Amino acid sequence: MGNFCYPSAPSLSCLIGSLLGSQPALWGAVFTTFLNLTKPRLSDTQFSTPNHHFTMHEKSEKSVNSPENIEQRVSDIIVKQLSVNPEQVTPAAGFQTDLKADSLDLVEIIMAFEDEFGIASIPEDKAASMKTVGDAIEFIKANATK
Repeated sequence: MGNFCYPSAPSLSCLIGSLLGSQPALWGAVFTTFLNLTKPRLSDTQFSTPNHHFTMHEKSEKSVNSPENIEQRVSDIIVKQLSVNPEQVTPAAGFQTDLKADSLDLVEIIMAFEDEFGIASIPEDKAASMKTVGDAIEFIKANATK
């Protein structure tokens, strides 16, 4: 049996390699299953090798940036950054008044929004105008790129 350990994922590739050996059909099945498990709600892109046909998946922009998805992602960021209960994070909740965020918290939340939604930079005046969770959601809906 050959060496199935790859530097990019040594433990996973060694485990799979030792379990499957050199069975190409099994490797294809494992690869396809891995893609299906790790990327839900995806659109198909197909490609072939001489001996195998694979289906790759890419995220659909519609599902990623749907209004419900944006609201949930914003809520998740706020819950994580401020250590608050998810029930407290409503569109009407004020960052400073209801969620007790200080100025450093607000800067960290803005940076997290920029990273999560692919916004190059939220201008200071726009950041200052985000008084409530709903304000942030509306700004992100209008400006998100991912």
